[in-house]
Amino acid sequence: MTVAERVARAGPTVAVVEERLVGGECNYYGCVPSKAMLWPMEIAADVSRMPGLELGGPIDAAAVLDRREEFVSHFDDSDYVSGLNDLPATFVRGRGRLSGPSQVAVRTPDGGTLSLRAGEAVVLATGSTPRHPRHPRVAGGAPVDEPGGHQRAAGARAARGHRRRAGRLRDGPGPACPRRS
Repeated sequence: MTVAERVARAGPTVAVVEERLVGGECNYYGCVPSKAMLWPMEIAADVSRMPGLELGGPIDAAAVLDRREEFVSHFDDSDYVSGLNDLPATFVRGRGRLSGPSQVAVRTPDGGTLSLRAGEAVVLATGSTPRHPRHPRVAGGAPVDEPGGHQRAAGARAARGHRRRAGRLRDGPGPACPRRS
């Protein structure tokens, strides 16, 4: 997104090809949802350490998970796609690969192909695919090499079925997570 924005401002036409959600892993499965869930825990920990303040009850895990869903736009990237189109840029949903000098072949979700030709340059911003260690206590051995496997392994959507366990994030007087200094 940042590269597309800067190139579009400089004048050349821009096309962005994305197979998954526009905005990247961090916005939907990594940093953003993690912070959305950790912040209420940090506040609860701070309240428990403040003389004269107390929580009015247990942490509502369902509300924390609902808040996370809002932070990740309910896994809907239409706002990011609109932002790209407003640059202006052309957005293409699919998987791109270099097919020749300044050429990108795109496999679209419906199985079709589209050919794009760059006038000046092609930027390959491949993003990342998280890998989880193959350990019985990490990700339950979930397959992470298939499309969407890392999201399932990270529990991004599966957490909804585990609200009881999420409600035990903070047990006792200590903080739910390490305090940042």
